[in-house]
Amino acid sequence: MMIVLGSRSRALHANEKGTIEMQTASRMVPAPPENAKESYRAGFDGLRAVAVSLVWLSHLDAIHFYNGVIGVDIFFVLSGYLITGVLAQEHAVYGRIKLPSFYARRFLRLAPALWLLLVASLLWYALESRVRPGMLGAIVASALYFMNYNRIFHWTGEGFLGHTWSLSIEEQFYFLWPMVLVLTPRRWWLLIAAVCAASGTAWRIWLAWHDASANWIYNSLECRIDLLLLGCAVSLAGARLHGSAATVIRRAWPLATFGLAAILFAPSGDHARAMAVMIAVVGLLSSVLILAIESQLLAGWLISPPIVKLGRISYGVYLWHYPLLGLQSFYGFRGFWLLSNIPITLAVAALSFRYVERPLLSVKERLVKVHGRLGTG
Repeated sequence: MMIVLGSRSRALHANEKGTIEMQTASRMVPAPPENAKESYRAGFDGLRAVAVSLVWLSHLDAIHFYNGVIGVDIFFVLSGYLITGVLAQEHAVYGRIKLPSFYARRFLRLAPALWLLLVASLLWYALESRVRPGMLGAIVASALYFMNYNRIFHWTGEGFLGHTWSLSIEEQFYFLWPMVLVLTPRRWWLLIAAVCAASGTAWRIWLAWHDASANWIYNSLECRIDLLLLGCAVSLAGARLHGSAATVIRRAWPLATFGLAAILFAPSGDHARAMAVMIAVVGLLSSVLILAIESQLLAGWLISPPIVKLGRISYGVYLWHYPLLGLQSFYGFRGFWLLSNIPITLAVAALSFRYVERPLLSVKERLVKVHGRLGTG
């Protein structure tokens, strides 16, 4: 059954260019461009490349690279920003959000590449008896997107799939947030996102000061959801930013970059309180960079072809680098030899993108076109 938001009585008309626009009182999000490529920001792929590289270098134990996990926090904010932009644009054009279509598109984007990794892990499980304890449970936890809570409650092992905790948080959020938008009036969206983001941050800090474990602060949805909601709020507020705000962002993004670099190299250990505050600060600094990219104030090397290409395969890089690193360590690779993880991961991620992700992205695009035709009918 289709769940929709908005009145069917809202009038549609075609402008001289044939673009379908909706007559609504709210103009927070403009109608999408005729050519979807016009709204593409290569800088976001550049930011993805930076984020995955931080995580990757951290797992490679780069010298003094203490807080590479901030790459995951950047991903969370960017994910909330982009997903909310898509949903808000869909509602602005068609007056509704189709939940089945949204979930199908997310499935086509994320599940196949993950399943490829899980099938490879299952094959290794069958061939190598020494990795069997806990490995099958880790595959199930990853496939069902509850690895984050598995890391907290230790229901089963993690194998070499512990890094899928972040994918679990994103999927849990993707399930909840679109329903919130469907069930509430559009004029409340920004307020809901902002209040919930601030409440999530306050809750995490309160937990940290009341003896919550670093493990809970690090892995639970309730202690990370503020980052995704912050991205949502920034996306919804972005259309309202004008001259003076752009000036502030132009001056702020170099400071935000410096702040993230300082956090990256600042030893914080596993102290829950430090972690709770650091997550909030990284979220705010990441938001500044995202707005700078959206406003085309920040580009430079971020949009250089190698960086953008790395950003485009960043999902595969994130999926494969950690289990491949575990596999290499398992078979005795040490020190310099672990650096072979870089070309191997890049090759596997590129193949996954070429033969798994990209073909299914074309299916996803066809689904969007079909949805568009149905939405305007």
